[in-house]
Amino acid sequence: MMEQWATNNIVPLTGSAHSQWRGGTSALSAMCRSRLYREWSFPKMVAAGFKCTECGADRNLEVHHDVERFSDILQKGIETLGEPGDDFDRKTCFVDWVLWYHATHDVSGRVLCSHCREAEHRVLPE
Repeated sequence: MMEQWATNNIVPLTGSAHSQWRGGTSALSAMCRSRLYREWSFPKMVAAGFKCTECGADRNLEVHHDVERFSDILQKGIETLGEPGDDFDRKTCFVDWVLWYHATHDVSGRVLCSHCREAEHRVLPE
């Protein structure tokens, strides 16, 4: 990277070369999030009184997967169902599977504000 900076020829890392690569699950993640919010996150928000469980903030809230990472759940879905590709019906079945997984495995999550969520990610064990 230092050599790239020195020559001003910075090559962006994409796909599996990127440090945040999770097996190509980003498109599936986006599809899952809206239904997951309605059926998994929103009830947790209601239970927490729409407040961060760490600091009590009432803005910029989201439900954080605190035991099992969302990307790991998506990867399990790919291993179970196969990659859905661009087929809308297969993607819909995949979203259904993710919702089923959250419900049947009682996936835990905590309501956190963006600040507390960032702090949580800084201290997560590897």
